[in-house]
Amino acid sequence: MANYKNIIIYEIDLSTVNVLKTATLLLQATDWTQLPDSGLTADCVTAFATYRASIRTIRQTTPANPTWPDAPAEEWS
Repeated sequence: MANYKNIIIYEIDLSTVNVLKTATLLLQATDWTQLPDSGLTADCVTAFATYRASIRTIRQTTPANPTWPDAPAEEWS
């Protein structure tokens, strides 16, 4: 199984964020969490599903200053 714990997080200027692109990238980065063989606990998969739903809402409404949710911690089964 791949190790996703070494993801690099960058500090960015939120005034220059492209909401649609950022939301799409966040969804792509967490696609693997919804696979049945991801290795995550059922509660963690549910937490990521909720997180992804929040990202989709931001993508659909494209607010000027979105409040991005924090990604859940990975919990392995």
